[in-house]
Amino acid sequence: MITYNRIRTNLIKRLEDQRIRSYSQVILTLLTVIVLIGFALRPIIVKLSTEQGQYGQLVTENQQLETNISTLVTLENTYSTVVQGKDDALQTALPLTPETGPLFANIYAIASGDQVQVSSVKFISSTDTSITQLNLDLYAIPTVQKTGIMYFIMSGTGTYATINKYISDLENYPRVFNFLNINFTGGDTATSEHFSLTGYVYYLSEPS
Repeated sequence: MITYNRIRTNLIKRLEDQRIRSYSQVILTLLTVIVLIGFALRPIIVKLSTEQGQYGQLVTENQQLETNISTLVTLENTYSTVVQGKDDALQTALPLTPETGPLFANIYAIASGDQVQVSSVKFISSTDTSITQLNLDLYAIPTVQKTGIMYFIMSGTGTYATINKYISDLENYPRVFNFLNINFTGGDTATSEHFSLTGYVYYLSEPS
């Protein structure tokens, strides 16, 4: 009886020892696998972390680039508006041709606004031989390369004050008026003056 119990006890102990060893081996195996997996995944995790940082940097740079592009578009539109405005102003001040039609209309329109009566306007090309009849000192007129000159003679009536304002408005008009002679000859009444103006305008076409 004693021998049976001892054998039974020893057998149970062996089984328990074997079970513990088996559990220990399983645990050690799992730990080994976990450690190996950790070492195997570490480069991937590091790479993913690096790539995530790079992605975030790229997103920030892309947003900055979009902001810069938007700013450039705004500046380009502003620049185009300013350049277009300057081109329009230059074309008005120095048109490609004499444009005597618009010039004629402007002279009368400004006179009407200033209460000046313009009775006649005559345009004379710089190549017209009749220019000598004006007795002008043509050498005193500034020469601008690649521009032509159109002379004009106008006469009319008004008060001294309105004529002075008219001349000032012509000088400040976008089309560049230059005056050579201004004569007052007296009018029909004490408040009326006859005047005659001789001047010229430039245009961009080169003289032939």
